[in-house]
Amino acid sequence: MPAEEMLENKRFYKCFYVPDPYIEFKYMWIRRTIKHDMNNEHIEIAKKLYLNNPEKYIEQLKKDFGAEVSSLVLEILDKNDVEIFNRNFEVFNSAAKRISRKNASLPVRLKYTAFMLGTVIPKRIFHKCGLSVAFIAPDGAGKSTIINRVKETVSGSFYGVNLYYMRPHLFKNLGHYNKLNPTEEAATNDNPHGVVCDGVFKSAVRFFFYNLDFQLGTLFKINQKKINKQLVIFDRYYYDYFADMKRYKYSLPAWFPAAFEWMIPKPDMVFVLDGNPEVLYERKKELPISELEKQCSVFHQLAQNRKNFYAINVNRNVDTIVDEVTETILREMARRTSRIMK
Repeated sequence: MPAEEMLENKRFYKCFYVPDPYIEFKYMWIRRTIKHDMNNEHIEIAKKLYLNNPEKYIEQLKKDFGAEVSSLVLEILDKNDVEIFNRNFEVFNSAAKRISRKNASLPVRLKYTAFMLGTVIPKRIFHKCGLSVAFIAPDGAGKSTIINRVKETVSGSFYGVNLYYMRPHLFKNLGHYNKLNPTEEAATNDNPHGVVCDGVFKSAVRFFFYNLDFQLGTLFKINQKKINKQLVIFDRYYYDYFADMKRYKYSLPAWFPAAFEWMIPKPDMVFVLDGNPEVLYERKKELPISELEKQCSVFHQLAQNRKNFYAINVNRNVDTIVDEVTETILREMARRTSRIMK
């Protein structure tokens, strides 16, 4: 059925718009016929709709389905007999096909195409239904645990949840492209500061190469998923550079990340997992307490000074943290959906 027919005379019901009762009645018979699935529960629903305005429904049924189907529908509703539908299925099926052919005529298709190109697609592109969310935190904040839990709690509100480490990964790590000595990106890093940093030139090359991945990966990969109403989660993001360049083997000045931040696409939401350095150190002793204190201070400042950054206190029960993050994401999702539907 065409969208304009489904939306004509729509009514507000329990926080949602639903079709006009007769349109709902008509749609139900078409759908049940296409699925070849009618039961007593469906008949009861149809009867309640029919009793809204029997005279109107009889007239519209004849107009939409024809006299024979109209008569059969009334008989089914009167006798509560599913077998009447089953015995006369071919009659119902022929009527449904006739309606479908009418709704798929060339003028209708052209009108639908114009509607999609002129309204739906631009709205999806400029007002994306999905979200990109980044989690940044010092070691010991429980980031991985929280991310895995949040993936489960929000999954029902999106058409997919995608997890990326640090960047979109449109490109592989730079070492992969070294034909003489290719190196793949490590999945874990149990000793983040037990590494030898690259020289200044190599660090700069890697830095700008990955900046390009942030830009093009967002344009061609992340945005596509957001258009398709998917959630993109980043485990760490560019803002990690502000707190810890050594983890990424960079020999670059401390001001470097801030100087080139303008190049980096911003996630829709950034959750900064903020905690007491002493507590975090007891959880994970990969870095000295002095380094954790410095990182906590940097992350705390980021949360205070940037739009769409959310400081989450992790000195609490994990369930409480997950509930807060989940609620924040779903509220933002609801706000965006409301804006799109206006």
